Amino acid sequence: MDKLDVGRQIRRVRQSKGITESELAKLLKSHQSNINRIENGKQGYTIDFFLRISNALNVPPHELISTESLVPKAEADKEPAIIEVFPDEATKLDYSKFRTRDDFLAVRILEDAASLGPGAIIAQERTHGYALIYKPALPKQAEKQKRGRERIVALFAKGDSMAPSIQGGSLVAIDIEDKVEIKNYKIYAVEIPDEGVTIKRVYRDNDHLILLADNRDTKGFPRIVNLKGLDYNPVCGKVVWTWNRLD
Repeated sequence: MDKLDVGRQIRRVRQSKGITESELAKLLKSHQSNINRIENGKQGYTIDFFLRISNALNVPPHELISTESLVPKAEADKEPAIIEVFPDEATKLDYSKFRTRDDFLAVRILEDAASLGPGAIIAQERTHGYALIYKPALPKQAEKQKRGRERIVALFAKGDSMAPSIQGGSLVAIDIEDKVEIKNYKIYAVEIPDEGVTIKRVYRDNDHLILLADNRDTKGFPRIVNLKGLDYNPVCGKVVWTWNRLD
């Protein structure tokens, strides 16, 4: 989305909540003319001001930047993304027969997010099991992946910091090669230095990554990761599919 698209989305959300330009400006300690110019794509703003807008409108930041769902509706309306999750023991016997099913890919489920951290060798990480995922939901390059040389891996999400997009206990598929060109406000697995790997929406601002939680009650977020001084890329991969737990 460009500046005008974001401005229009801000206007849609503001109007849906019955808030006038003047009222929003007052909440932000700004001027109505600034709000009008932002909503018409004629004025820029800082990341901090953008986050203040989302806070004033009481919505997660990504709702102001994108109207897309994590799973495209056209794909969600087709066959279920996952038709079976099976343990590693069964995989040793049955994996070959699943590979012959043209529409599905057997994706390895890692024990936890730590398995994605910098320096981790995916082929040597412990396996929780495998999931069959509908191929059209995944990057086309993943179709020929082999065990031990995967592009797509999966894990079970912990906690509800990304709810409702990703519930705790949901199975998440991650493209571990899509981590160089960040697509702002998409969901990535990111290593927070000295803390571990987390799954959050990401916005890149020059030498900083801003990590955003969809659940506004999550403490400690937004969080900023300073890329200066790091001798590695803290982004571990992009979330490309999720199978959510329903409450």
